[in-house]
Amino acid sequence: MNQPRRTRKTQRSELEAGLLFQIQALGIHQPEREYRFCALKVGLGDGIRARLSQAGLQDFRFDFAWPDIMFAVEVDGGSWVGGGHNTGKGSTRDKLKGHHAVSQGWELYRCDADLIKSGLAAMLIEKKVTLEYDRRRSLQDLMNLWGTRVASIVRTMEQLPVDDHSGASMLEHGSACVENCRRELKRVLQQHNG
Repeated sequence: MNQPRRTRKTQRSELEAGLLFQIQALGIHQPEREYRFCALKVGLGDGIRARLSQAGLQDFRFDFAWPDIMFAVEVDGGSWVGGGHNTGKGSTRDKLKGHHAVSQGWELYRCDADLIKSGLAAMLIEKKVTLEYDRRRSLQDLMNLWGTRVASIVRTMEQLPVDDHSGASMLEHGSACVENCRRELKRVLQQHNG
């Protein structure tokens, strides 16, 4: 019985499916597939090809993307069988795609069959994605806390009679709270930036 012919595209699709399975098994935030980062930059819809051309871009797509943390993964298939990523044209296209990704603020991770099959790619992705989402959650929690404190101070100030001198001490207290929040935010941002 003849087996269907395996192509580079088939191998790449199988690798992507295997990596997606590992991502799901690890419980990592789900990525977007075939994410059109350049097209989204210029806007989808009628005339997209012209807008891409005007911007000097192509309709590049990431295999996997986490847009809210600007992290993307590209799967390079066919490394040992002369896949498209290894040809002169394919390699040049990959470099141009990476150039546009980085110039837009993306962090791009490239992996191949060996990294996927060994589980190393999924482990790195898990570490990166989890760390970034945890940092964002910490920053969001801090911003929420800061907003709650400021709102509380404003509500209290609004309830004070105009001639009440306790407003000055309340204002001093409010300023101290805001300064504490600023220090904490600065500390978290320094920690976030490494």
